Amino acid sequence: MIIQDYIDLFRHQNPDLSENTFKTMNTNFRRLLKIFDIKTIDDIGNNIGNGNDYLQSPNKVVNKIKSMYALNTTIQTLLAINKYLELYSLGVDEYDDNDNDVIGIIPTYIKNFDRYIKVCCNRNQQIINENKLSSKEKNNWINYETLNKLFKIYIDKGLPNNLSIQDQFYYYRNLLITALFILIPPTRISNYQLMNIHYGLGTKNEKLSTMRNWLLIHNNNFFVLFNQYKTSKHLGSVHKKIGDTENELLLKTLFNKYLDIRSEIAPEACNILFINIYCSEIQQHKFTDILKQTTKKIFDKEISCDLFRKIFITNYMKIPHSITQNTETAKFMGQTYNATMMEKYRKIDTPDEKLNSIVVAFD
Repeated sequence: MIIQDYIDLFRHQNPDLSENTFKTMNTNFRRLLKIFDIKTIDDIGNNIGNGNDYLQSPNKVVNKIKSMYALNTTIQTLLAINKYLELYSLGVDEYDDNDNDVIGIIPTYIKNFDRYIKVCCNRNQQIINENKLSSKEKNNWINYETLNKLFKIYIDKGLPNNLSIQDQFYYYRNLLITALFILIPPTRISNYQLMNIHYGLGTKNEKLSTMRNWLLIHNNNFFVLFNQYKTSKHLGSVHKKIGDTENELLLKTLFNKYLDIRSEIAPEACNILFINIYCSEIQQHKFTDILKQTTKKIFDKEISCDLFRKIFITNYMKIPHSITQNTETAKFMGQTYNATMMEKYRKIDTPDEKLNSIVVAFD
């Protein structure tokens, strides 16, 4: 079986999960191909119990993954290994002598990797609770106010001279992608990866697919509609208008510039928002590359989606906001906000507190 077969099998088992879950699973499975330097995912399962067994030493596997990826990605990768083993075991024939050995090995492997997953999750929770930067985050950290200011200075410099149409397309596409993580609260990459363009307000009569996210354009107003994202099953669809704050007006300008140059690259029938020059959807790892390459050019920092979110939230939480604002901002970012009783007693409009910030507040 190939990766897509396992995704389809998992989808059949769990039809109510969000589309983003299946895309994440696909990404995690493909990461295994890179880690083990294999061509097909079943090179793992088909070698269980023989001399080429990739999973025979869980400790070596875990150390290799940790040397290549951050802790969160390590956890996701170990979970992917166990999910693959679970799905692979469904096709093992208990009456086949060779497969019979595999049937006995797989539960042991899953149990071993579960122990490492627990250790990694405990350590990850400790790091979260400490609220401290990792060494990599320290090297790439930039205060949000500085980030915002330098980004606008870079934009004011304008389009570099003598760029071809193709290079202009890449310039405005990459700039817009980066802007979506600076000028408004940064959500997850998949929110924009799954986004299509629609000229209209997205009313019921327009029958837009709920399997996609949408950039809605009407009378030069822009709206984002998130249907498919990591926590959509819990939070539901998110619909926001890009308003008239300084940041959002700049974002509208970047939308228009990108869409203008995009029209010279993409055929009219192509309605995927972020594309390559062949009108193909950009994969998640490419979004990450674009963010890091663009921020390296602008800030001399390699800023990922995750770090953008931490920079934004760190600044956002320094300033008093209402429970309503916190709830709306968290939902846009794909998170749940639960106010404590202390917050419900706290007032934000006392003479010694001011509710203002360069942080975006949607209309």
